[in-house]
Amino acid sequence: YFRKFKKRKEQGLVGKYPAKNTTIALQAGLRTLHDIGPEIRRAISCDLQDDEPEETKREEEEDVFKRNGALLGN
Repeated sequence: YFRKFKKRKEQGLVGKYPAKNTTIALQAGLRTLHDIGPEIRRAISCDLQDDEPEETKREEEEDVFKRNGALLGN
């Protein structure tokens, strides 16, 4: 416990103004999310556009496992 407290104190998370330090950290995190927001939206929209109907996917999977002839050449 003491090591964690000491580390937090060195980082400035414990002391005279802990709420101010927390606020600054939260604002930095929000800024980061705001900056990468458009990239995340693009990635999500690409994933949605790539989705195919389930029937098409199943047919493709069945084609992969179908084989003509006997197993192991019998």
